[in-house]
Amino acid sequence: MKKLIIKILTLSLIIMIVYLKFNPLMYETSVDEINSNIIKNIKKGDVIKPFECFDFNNGKWRIGIIIHDRTDIKSIFYFNQFLYTENPRIINKFKNLQFIYKESDVATIENEIILYKNDRKIFRGKLILDKNGEGIQNNSYGYLEGKGGELTKVIKEFKSNLLPFVLI
Repeated sequence: MKKLIIKILTLSLIIMIVYLKFNPLMYETSVDEINSNIIKNIKKGDVIKPFECFDFNNGKWRIGIIIHDRTDIKSIFYFNQFLYTENPRIINKFKNLQFIYKESDVATIENEIILYKNDRKIFRGKLILDKNGEGIQNNSYGYLEGKGGELTKVIKEFKSNLLPFVLI
């Protein structure tokens, strides 16, 4: 009987670890200091670089991607719940990402992108990375359509979270 209980507990622990690998517990700890440096005088169809206002060479930066909805995500990211990078080379690529200003909103985006500087949220937006395209949406711009698949290429370089919990 004792061996059976040990086997059941071991199996339960393994199942819990596997589940938490793909669905980590997320706890929000950082303070919001959302940057409102938006580009002025833009009109529908303009190509903009919303991240060019950030000085990624000053301070400690990191970027996190939270995947809540699997339908809006390309299969290359399918089994990850949280992707992140602290690599300055990858983060600096965000400065040159181009987006098309759509002068609209997309209501059903659930995946998120968060930029942190010195452990404070500087930018938070919604994220689309699916077979139909890519883009971000936030309160300052509305929906911005990605240009040329560059956003996906940069995010492919992010690391997967391997822990059963994430402090965001």
